[in-house]
Amino acid sequence: MHKKSVWMGPWLVVILFFFLTLLMVIRYVNLISQEASEESAETSYRYHIAMITNDQDAPYWNQVYESAQMEADHVDALIERMGTSLLESMSVADQLRMALYSHVDGVLVYPEDNEEVQQAIDQVVAAGIPVITMQRDSSGSDRQAFVGINDYFLGQAYGQQIQKQSGDEDHVITVLYPGNTFGAHDRRWFLQGLRSTLDTHQYTISGHVILEYEGLSNAESTIDRILEGADHEITPDLLICLNDTITEVAYRIVEDRGAQGMVKIAGGSISDTLIDGIERGDISFTITPNAADTGRKAFQELERYLNYGVANYASAIELQAITRENVAEYRKSQEAIEETSGERIPGLLKEDDTPEEHWPMERSAEGGTA
Repeated sequence: MHKKSVWMGPWLVVILFFFLTLLMVIRYVNLISQEASEESAETSYRYHIAMITNDQDAPYWNQVYESAQMEADHVDALIERMGTSLLESMSVADQLRMALYSHVDGVLVYPEDNEEVQQAIDQVVAAGIPVITMQRDSSGSDRQAFVGINDYFLGQAYGQQIQKQSGDEDHVITVLYPGNTFGAHDRRWFLQGLRSTLDTHQYTISGHVILEYEGLSNAESTIDRILEGADHEITPDLLICLNDTITEVAYRIVEDRGAQGMVKIAGGSISDTLIDGIERGDISFTITPNAADTGRKAFQELERYLNYGVANYASAIELQAITRENVAEYRKSQEAIEETSGERIPGLLKEDDTPEEHWPMERSAEGGTA
């Protein structure tokens, strides 16, 4: 009997150790499950929104995103910038399809002016996902609302700044349109707005479309030909560049030629390079939609549609005209934004005479306008 007890002793120890280990494993699994559940609760959102642009790293779109997310925080919504985690850049159309397959609740998009993007927007809307276009519109699509600037008023804004900085001499102006975002209809309206504020006898105005495809463009060759007077064109003394990429290319070419005193540049959008050029006097001014206003209003329209099934068909946003006179103020405003970790500083650099108009039409969930 004594031998049997001695023989069973080690087995009892093994069995006890097994049960203790099992209890520890169960306890660990429960803790992990509890933490995962708490983490899931913390990271769950009422709305998952996709933001889509063709230039994810641009400072302007970073500010638009921050402003939109600040509004989204008020209603427990998360805004995800599509494609930022990928090594290779994606087209706007591909990003729209990614948003569709991700089953997001809504889309904020800076659309390109082509049929593929329009069809992708229509596919997203057909799946029950509302789409708000920002800064540029895709009026032929089924998007719910547009938050941006009417091209006629944008042309007027450039004309007003040119008038402020021009003397009584005659001027030759060449407008450089980004082909991806300025279609024929947009170019026509911009030109009408520009001419409406300038004396057509004093200003000679022409335009060129800059072709862009997958990060490549003919901006450099086009600007070189313009400044060389090719195709029997009169060499301009002012280049209006309607996005930051074209502006930076024009700025570099004019600087390389040593032609800063002969050819002025009016920029579009904003970047550190443009700000430096304005401070040195090599860039006359740049006009850009107010990033904070864009992000805030775009999300507000999307939230309105998600909650009530209606949205303003088109809403105007503020324009910022940054000149040598107010560029120091702009620098300070950006430093203040950085110091407050992205907190919006309202009312910066709003031009009192910037034309602005709101369209009262609404688009309902059933489609059409109300």
